[in-house]
Amino acid sequence: MLIRSHMHDLKDITCDVHYENYRAQCIQQMTSKLSQDNRVESPIPILPLSTPDAETEKLIKMKDEELRRMQEMLQKMQQQMHEQDL
Repeated sequence: MLIRSHMHDLKDITCDVHYENYRAQCIQQMTSKLSQDNRVESPIPILPLSTPDAETEKLIKMKDEELRRMQEMLQKMQQQMHEQDL
């Protein structure tokens, strides 16, 4: 009876170990195959830097002007606060 239960446990453990080893090997083969396929088929494309178009340049100039106006307004407010404190 004792030998039978130990033999059954040994079979179960052996089956589990073999299955886990097989599963790990299959996963490793799939991932290595996928990584090899990705390297060959689709390398990372290098996009050239685009030159800004006229609309983008116009938008940048508008934002710069807005920033300059906001800074001037901030300076005026700080002067007014300073004058009020005196």
